[in-house]
Amino acid sequence: EALAQAMPAGASPTSLRDTTRIAGSSPAVWRDIFLANQQQLLPLVDALAASLNGLRNAIANQDEAALHTFLSHARASRRTLIGDATPKDS
Repeated sequence: EALAQAMPAGASPTSLRDTTRIAGSSPAVWRDIFLANQQQLLPLVDALAASLNGLRNAIANQDEAALHTFLSHARASRRTLIGDATPKDS
């Protein structure tokens, strides 16, 4: 709920819909999936929390180099995950 309230007016509804798909599904189903996969999920959640904390710190400190590094790594990860062939310098 706090995240929804923090979203800026005019945020893309399509992107928001895609990134909140689990939240729109059955809580009981996903609860069971999360609990059944606890050992696999906890390291991923910890890594995500650390990454978001690093992003938060970079924004708070106006650290341009850290933001550039974060976004470059995110872009490379996206390419790996979806096979994006966008030129690296664009």
